[in-house]
Amino acid sequence: MTVRYHQFAGEWQSWRDGFERRLSERAAVDLDPLLTRPHGVEAAITPLQPRLDQVHSAVRAIEIPKPQPTDLAPLLAAVAGIHIPPQREPDLNPLHDRLAALEQALRDVPAPAPVPAPHVRAGSRNLLVSAVHGKPDNLQKIHGVAHGRIERDGWVAQAIRLAQESDSARQPAAA
Repeated sequence: MTVRYHQFAGEWQSWRDGFERRLSERAAVDLDPLLTRPHGVEAAITPLQPRLDQVHSAVRAIEIPKPQPTDLAPLLAAVAGIHIPPQREPDLNPLHDRLAALEQALRDVPAPAPVPAPHVRAGSRNLLVSAVHGKPDNLQKIHGVAHGRIERDGWVAQAIRLAQESDSARQPAAA
């Protein structure tokens, strides 16, 4: 608790003590006039009593009609005339036949071919020992393989052109 809280609590207690002291110093209130019936009210109500009696009699004389019985025979006849056909079990044989055909078709799907071992040299993740997809490309078709540099001899452009030839290795499927 903070100092401000203690200060506020002290101010509140001081106010409450003062309020209770002032309240106890007040004189007692005489409630006897309120507990006895005032005489002036009796005199004011007396001339209105005959009129109140008339209103009371008029309200009691209002006749509320009794509800007439409703003939439900036409409604009951209409409800009885409704024909609900008996519920039939649906024929599920065509559905079962179709499901059996689908299950058989799934059983006839051949198992996928085993995935070949990677064509990577032992101890290296980057050097291939053979072509991964089909027969290996003839790298001798690229000018400068034996003596040149990639930029000077245009290896990238040559590789793109050679990849489009009919005897080049097929491209791997996109994963």
